[in-house]
Amino acid sequence: MLTGMRTPYILAQDNLLPYSNKIGKTNIHTGVPIIGAVIVNLIAIIMILLGNFNVLTDMLVFVMWTFNTMLSIAVLVLRKREPELKRPFSVPWYPLIPLISIIGGVFIVVSTIINQFILSMIGIGLTLLGMPIYYYKQKQNKANNNLKN
Repeated sequence: MLTGMRTPYILAQDNLLPYSNKIGKTNIHTGVPIIGAVIVNLIAIIMILLGNFNVLTDMLVFVMWTFNTMLSIAVLVLRKREPELKRPFSVPWYPLIPLISIIGGVFIVVSTIINQFILSMIGIGLTLLGMPIYYYKQKQNKANNNLKN
């Protein structure tokens, strides 16, 4: 939950959520994204009440490893596609580390689909629910940028 509350905050910073101006605010003293913390904790409470803790972790681990694997693939693709791009961080032992991450991630994702098929599909479904909001906000941001130019 500690890192999860940063997700709505970062999305709000990029104006990719409804009410981004509210969600993107942080506590003056601690820097904690208050609305993000409330959102993530409410989702966690609802999921715990609907099932048990194992259900929550099984879905979360599946979705997290799916995205981690895609991230590692993106590292390989972008290094190949745009080698001249300046990067603030370089992956040590490239390409070994991303390849190990991809192999491990694929193993975990496939194992979870085989052993927890329904929970995996619920995790994918919940993730896909956010896509219409994302594309709507992308379109809205593009229209706003066109008005400014």
